[in-house]
Amino acid sequence: MLFREIENPQLNPEEVRYRRWSYLVKDGMDSRWLVDKLERNGVTPVTHQKVCDLCSGDGSIPAILVDNGWKPGQITCIDQFKSPEPLVEGVTWKYLDISRLVWAIRREAEIPGEIKKLQSLFDLVTLFQSHAGMDIDAEACKYFAKPGGYILCP
Repeated sequence: MLFREIENPQLNPEEVRYRRWSYLVKDGMDSRWLVDKLERNGVTPVTHQKVCDLCSGDGSIPAILVDNGWKPGQITCIDQFKSPEPLVEGVTWKYLDISRLVWAIRREAEIPGEIKKLQSLFDLVTLFQSHAGMDIDAEACKYFAKPGGYILCP
């Protein structure tokens, strides 16, 4: 099996060495635009309960969602690194490299059951800080989104 969940993820080197990047208001961002965009597209905590945030970093996007009515227990954060200080409690963290996931999908390689069970599971999939490239980002988002789910990958 060439691809699997990362069992012992490293701390995120960007968060350890550099300024912590976040979408939170306290870090200088206006997070209302995110909620406004979702609402304009009919995406609410009632209509799109199960959320997957890819390349989660410190979990600032899930923190914004929780502040706006989403339930932490319905959110899965996926990143290849572990945040030294995650911003939201009660979410599920999974550690994997989405570029390797897409590579496995494209080559029809075996995908482990614990990752495969996340396929087409989520009503809302977000991805904001990827370094994988737009074609890989889009394919990863589609992997996790339910048919008819909403993908926010600006």
